[in-house]
Amino acid sequence: MRALGTAHRAVRHPTTPHAGRVRHTADGRGPVGGAATAWRAVALGAATGGRSMTGLAAVTLTTPPGTTNRRGRPARIAALLAAAGELVADKNPRTPSRLDPVPLAGRLGTGVLAAVLLARQSGSRPLVPVLLACAGVVAASVAGVSWRAYASRRGHPALAALAEDVVTVGLATAAVRGTGHQMPGRHRGHRTPG
Repeated sequence: MRALGTAHRAVRHPTTPHAGRVRHTADGRGPVGGAATAWRAVALGAATGGRSMTGLAAVTLTTPPGTTNRRGRPARIAALLAAAGELVADKNPRTPSRLDPVPLAGRLGTGVLAAVLLARQSGSRPLVPVLLACAGVVAASVAGVSWRAYASRRGHPALAALAEDVVTVGLATAAVRGTGHQMPGRHRGHRTPG
């Protein structure tokens, strides 16, 4: 009987390191991988379609040094400066259309890189996140160009660009929320002073 009880417990609680384990995001709010990674990849792609460096910067800033981000702080600073610079440069009327072959290829490239980093964070295979991110890049690029053309005809190009900035940063933030590296003072069960 004792042997049967031991076997029963072994079936219910397997000792394989990853058997039956559900991985969660860094703040414990939900599962990592699968559907969660899929929608995060789409959001990152859409953010990249809006601003080519914003999605990649978001993933870089939330990747702990020494894991998928071996350059640590310099990589984060470079990504942040590139994203901030693009937000400024985007307002220049001489900036080429994001649907031109070279800019679109650049957005697809940064979208792929962001999706690969996201997949590594979540322990997923990168193929599906990369494909979804590319779809998000193309869809958001087309939507962004249409939105800016519409706003220009209505006489509000600057407001349209700022609104797109807000949406882009919001998408990138939502895509990486709860993944990777937590900000200082944001540990669970701990309240910062003030």
